[in-house]
Amino acid sequence: MKKTAFVTGGTGFIGINLLHKLVAEGWEVTALRRSTSDLTYLKSLDINWVVGSLEDRLSLEKGMPENLDAVFHVAGDVNSWKKQYAAQTETNVTGTRNMVEIAVAKKAKCFVHTSSISAWGDVRGLTTEDTPQRGDVAWGNYEKTKWAGEQEALKGVNLGMKVVVMNPSIVLGPYDSTTWGSAFIALQNDEAPFIPPGTSCFVHVDEVIKAHIAAVDKGRSGEKYILGGENASFKVFMDEICRLLGKKTPPVASVFLYKFLGKVLDFVAIF
Repeated sequence: MKKTAFVTGGTGFIGINLLHKLVAEGWEVTALRRSTSDLTYLKSLDINWVVGSLEDRLSLEKGMPENLDAVFHVAGDVNSWKKQYAAQTETNVTGTRNMVEIAVAKKAKCFVHTSSISAWGDVRGLTTEDTPQRGDVAWGNYEKTKWAGEQEALKGVNLGMKVVVMNPSIVLGPYDSTTWGSAFIALQNDEAPFIPPGTSCFVHVDEVIKAHIAAVDKGRSGEKYILGGENASFKVFMDEICRLLGKKTPPVASVFLYKFLGKVLDFVAIF
């Protein structure tokens, strides 16, 4: 018998890769999308599409099948503009609450929630699952809402549903057209004046997808799993990307300049 899954965020970077893998492995997949979603990379897949949104509970109640083997809640709003903070909170927090409550009502066996390493907020040194999270007091709304979304997801445990939280670091791979994919295009076109300071963790999307699917059977309910690969400075990372592109690596911005530009863009976003 085929395993069954309901997927949100299926038309985004991680979601597209997840849908391709689930279908390839023989899952019976129902996926949520908006009426305006771009299905360019998904047209060949046998997917039961449901039109709706995380904020529209009725569309979720009508679209989510009963007794699913897994719900993969991948959808999220990564916007960094202040004007969009309210909508971001609605998606990342209220939307997750809606998903959990409906998944419990539909008797889903496992709820795999895609959060982010950003839910830890501004922490120093090596981050592990045991590092205290500071996302609730983070400067950015994205970090705050990813932390709060996790709290909503984990409420499902007390309601009798298995919940596993995935915390990807910086994810790289195919179908990424908006985050690091756009950064690489900027480098290719000589449109990147500088690169950010600091260090992060980088992971290929294939490994992220494997972890999501493995979480259904092997993940421990109520646990969070950081999905990371190699730790490296942005300078080392960009040196390698620029080498592959045949480009010169832009200079590293000072921490002061980087924070200053962030404040300026934050101010501009108000208008």
